[in-house]
Amino acid sequence: MNFLLQLLACALSGVVAALPFRGPDSSLPLWAALSPVMWCAARAATRWRAALCGFVFAIVWTLCAFSFMWDCALEGALAVSVYTALIYTAAFTGIAALARRGGAAAVIGAAALWTLVEIARSTVPILYFPWLLLGHATLYCENLRQCADIFGVYGLSFLIAACNAWLAFGLPAWLPERYRAGGTVSRKTSWRCASLIFALVLGAVAYGAERIARLAPRLKSGATIGVIQGNVFTKLNRTLKDLDEQTARHLELHRRVIQEIRDAEGAPPALVCWAETMVPGDMYEQRWGADFRKQIALSGVPTLAGSNAGEPGNDKRAPEDELTHNAAFLFDSSGREIMRYYKRRLVAFGEYIPGSRRFSALRMLRSVTRDDYIPGVAASPVKAVGGYNIALNLCIEDAHPALSREAAFDGADTLINLTNDGWFYGTFGPGAHLQTAVWRAIETRRPLLRVTNTGYTAAVDPLGNIFLIVPLEKEATGAVKLPRIDGGGANTVTPYMWLGEFWSAVFFALVLLASVALKPKSAKLSTP
Repeated sequence: MNFLLQLLACALSGVVAALPFRGPDSSLPLWAALSPVMWCAARAATRWRAALCGFVFAIVWTLCAFSFMWDCALEGALAVSVYTALIYTAAFTGIAALARRGGAAAVIGAAALWTLVEIARSTVPILYFPWLLLGHATLYCENLRQCADIFGVYGLSFLIAACNAWLAFGLPAWLPERYRAGGTVSRKTSWRCASLIFALVLGAVAYGAERIARLAPRLKSGATIGVIQGNVFTKLNRTLKDLDEQTARHLELHRRVIQEIRDAEGAPPALVCWAETMVPGDMYEQRWGADFRKQIALSGVPTLAGSNAGEPGNDKRAPEDELTHNAAFLFDSSGREIMRYYKRRLVAFGEYIPGSRRFSALRMLRSVTRDDYIPGVAASPVKAVGGYNIALNLCIEDAHPALSREAAFDGADTLINLTNDGWFYGTFGPGAHLQTAVWRAIETRRPLLRVTNTGYTAAVDPLGNIFLIVPLEKEATGAVKLPRIDGGGANTVTPYMWLGEFWSAVFFALVLLASVALKPKSAKLSTP
């Protein structure tokens, strides 16, 4: 095949691979979308051509999947697309090398390598970005997604990558020689790999059916929680009037949701939740925070909300040197703070510019939100409120499995995320964020409540079922009773909580090494 046609095929594969991350509730395209680029990379005459095949696929894939950022953060979208594409280019180059070795390494080894790359790019500090993982697209496969409590979403990524690798290198074993790529994969090896992949997928589905049958009858709802979705279209250069109106409207919604729940149930909610940064400015330095705390004392209901928190001494620092956190605050029914959490996993170029505090020249780049937050260092406290033992995270932190596992081990039986996806109003971004977050409930078998500014404000039960609390992009209030596993609660421990990313990586590294050790009898290379 002409190399230009190969590059075109790689680009088209990138478009197809992006579809499950842009809204369609199906993972089907991903089970085959990577196979053309794997095949093309393995047939490339040089390593540079193999890398180019991988890069063309990956840059098209990531640009399409991150296009929800184009309107408000084009530079950031390009940066994250190029960064992610380069990582996956390295993955395809490695897969091409395994394909040239042939045998089980071309199929099972390629899938294990892909999985290791996903784990690495999700966990390496500063650069971690656990978005756009293959397994995320299987969210709507009810049985299949349950095995995320063993290896997390990475186990599902392995299955998808293995299917693609078999289509690229195993299936051609049954076709004429001119269709083969890389080293020899005999029909016997192809059959064995296909049987193994089929057995793993079937086993995952059966395991999921067993988990649903065992856990679904044990789900028991807790006390009522009220949620507020203010539907603020977040944008730069908002005026003081805008912030006053935002606060006044949220305070009215606060009063309304409490009254609605009291009228329906005869008692107020156990907790009311606002979204991330919906109390403008610094919680204790500006009038909006004071108005918010006053309303809590009047309503007499514990309330959780996102706001900013400045470090002591900010009044003595120049504005550009102030130290500010993106924070969440929990107040009791009298308006007294009983819990505070500082966001730890900040979005590079979104909430801060890496290195800008050390090298002032970098400040000219400016973050998307024009903020310059500093990260927190402590895990979320676990606090009992309304019969729930809650732990918090903010925004993109619900994409990081380690934070939810940590909270679960610390005694949390309920996970609450506050998010403001108003920057991506009218795009598929909020849906992609939800697709990434749901896995935390399955991995820990704890309910996840996501309270967002524009949606998706939703509850996720321990089986990964999503219950939309209020409509997308609507100003609304809602009520939810979060289901937990009866008799489990804070004592529930899943295999993935023990394994985490480290031992999962060790496992897939052993799979890679074992596949390479099974050297094929013939290592004859096919020619492009």
